[in-house]
Amino acid sequence: MTKVVSMLVAGIFFFSSLTGMGQWSFISHAQAKSFDLEEEDEEDFESDTKGDAEKKPSYSDDFGKDKIRGTKAKKDSREDRDFDEKKEKSLAVFYFFADSTAEKTLRDIARTVGSYLGELSSYRFFESEARIFNDFSFKKLSADLEKVQKHLENGKKLLDEGEAEDAVGKFMAAVDLLEKRIDVLYDYTVLAKALFYAGAAWKLLDEDTKAQDLFRKVLVIDADYRPDKDTDEDTVDFFEKIKSRMMLQPLGDLKVSSEPSGATVYVDGRIVGMTPMTVEGLTVGKHYWRIHKSGYRDVGGVVTVRDGGVEKIMETLEPGDGADPVAQLEKLAVTGFGSAEMMKQAVTVGTAANVDRLLAVHSAVEQTDEGTVAKVSLRLLDIKKAGYKEENISFTVPSSEDLSRAEDLRHSLDNLFADEFGFNPVSSIVSGSLSLDRTKKEDSVITKWWFWTIIGVVVAGAAGGGTAAALLLTQKKSSGATMTVDFTP
Repeated sequence: MTKVVSMLVAGIFFFSSLTGMGQWSFISHAQAKSFDLEEEDEEDFESDTKGDAEKKPSYSDDFGKDKIRGTKAKKDSREDRDFDEKKEKSLAVFYFFADSTAEKTLRDIARTVGSYLGELSSYRFFESEARIFNDFSFKKLSADLEKVQKHLENGKKLLDEGEAEDAVGKFMAAVDLLEKRIDVLYDYTVLAKALFYAGAAWKLLDEDTKAQDLFRKVLVIDADYRPDKDTDEDTVDFFEKIKSRMMLQPLGDLKVSSEPSGATVYVDGRIVGMTPMTVEGLTVGKHYWRIHKSGYRDVGGVVTVRDGGVEKIMETLEPGDGADPVAQLEKLAVTGFGSAEMMKQAVTVGTAANVDRLLAVHSAVEQTDEGTVAKVSLRLLDIKKAGYKEENISFTVPSSEDLSRAEDLRHSLDNLFADEFGFNPVSSIVSGSLSLDRTKKEDSVITKWWFWTIIGVVVAGAAGGGTAAALLLTQKKSSGATMTVDFTP
């Protein structure tokens, strides 16, 4: 038995020395970095919320149908781990472009992919995007959600008791807390409720103008918002009239740019594209915005769009903790998307980001007689298991540049996310690409079956403690190779 184990170990280390696999298997996690950020009054926050960052907000029936999820607590028991695996998975997405032309032509790809992922009930896509490089702000949001819940519950109670003026204060306090965290707010459900309740309270106070402004904000976030069943009829009628007139509201545009470019733009909680871009046809009034780029801290705020005007947002993004591994991943993805080195780095980044899945999207364009052809490669990685799926597609870019009409792209996403099976080991990319000369794989000695057969014999002899073994292999071709293997007892 000892001889067999020794023989296997010797073979593995010899194989690793040729491929680099052994080295990677040890460094992939060692290079992982925490993405925690240090900002604001971190010490005060940690002392006030110690033990709360891991809590998951629990809402009452009034507010609990569409809950914002808090940071998941770590599970220790077997039962908890099994239960946790059934929950929605976290997902990070990284976009790479072959060149500036591809980025400009295919910037809508972020909206297409983002919209698709946002519809998946099995993935916490928006939550993951908000958390990865903004961990400290995200923890503060999780803590603030507890306060938001209290404000909504107390305000609703005051409203039921006829204390509308006091109720307004509670509801607006909830709105202020959520707007303060707009850079990491990933689910606008509770914000819409807080805005509606505040508007309802103003309506009871006959402050129709203030109620109208808040109701418009609600409809900008959710055009199909429905008041609770216990809302008084006058307020419901007033709200429905505003809803019916929303389509007739004057419009304006919003121009968004960032340094660096290629950042995902969210407006009112929805992905609208990538910077630089102009969002056309926004209703006049206030809108929530956020700019996200992997490797950088998100920024967000509120902007007022004016009738016929073009409002501008220009932001310089600051690198977040964990930016270096992402920069390395981007470099590898641009020069050799899907290569062993790139995929190993993707696992490293996914581990550091503490996500279950990582989706890498590479886009390039090519001019043909048929028009502009988009070439999109996708890799979905299972970070914990270091496995991957892949899809590669080509399609003619629609004249409108609306990639949501490219059925092939959506079909490829379906293939990747339809089930949990079909992942291949990332290590197989390494073993499948062994060669002394990558440009002439078929002529490589290492790829020959007889080479590995003889190596097995030599390793077995060395592990058995026999006499010194020497082997000389020569491939008799003009471009051949010679390798000497020498084991000493």
